[in-house]
Amino acid sequence: MGGYVTTVVPNIVTSTIRAILKDRKISSICDPWAKTGLLLQEALLGLKSTDAYAVTLNIFESDLGTMLVPEAQWENSDP
Repeated sequence: MGGYVTTVVPNIVTSTIRAILKDRKISSICDPWAKTGLLLQEALLGLKSTDAYAVTLNIFESDLGTMLVPEAQWENSDP
């Protein structure tokens, strides 16, 4: 089953991202190594009307990421 990737993001990382972005006005955000978009999704939770961009090298990750974080524009290329 090659090509499948499991990503685990520790709670300390996600809570830190939410704390850093809390009450900030951000018009766009990009994750150049998005994998499946879990960190990008956390970043978007507290943001409103933010353009989101996700980049990954793996087509399987971008396909899954598109389902998990549909509000982001996904690019499958080398950042």
